[in-house]
Amino acid sequence: PAPDFMQNLTQTTLMSLQQYEPHPFSGNIMLMRAMKAPNLPGADPTCGWNRVVKGNIDVQWVPGDHETMFLEPNLKVVGQTLREGLEKAHQGSETLIS
Repeated sequence: PAPDFMQNLTQTTLMSLQQYEPHPFSGNIMLMRAMKAPNLPGADPTCGWNRVVKGNIDVQWVPGDHETMFLEPNLKVVGQTLREGLEKAHQGSETLIS
């Protein structure tokens, strides 16, 4: 069984999902996916985000699974990927302003 904090988080998440109604997002997103996570051949690489994101979905594959991607040394790659994505987004926003 999952620890108490995980069980409570899971229940809260499931209750929230029942009430959530997604609305289209017109911007771009970066989706980080774990390389070692189960992936079905032919499955949507955006994990369904393309149904609510109208902009570009930049899928970035990072090492590890859903747990180990947040542990070193994989976390360093996640951090670098996030940093590069934020820098790219910031550069794009400056281009729109000028």
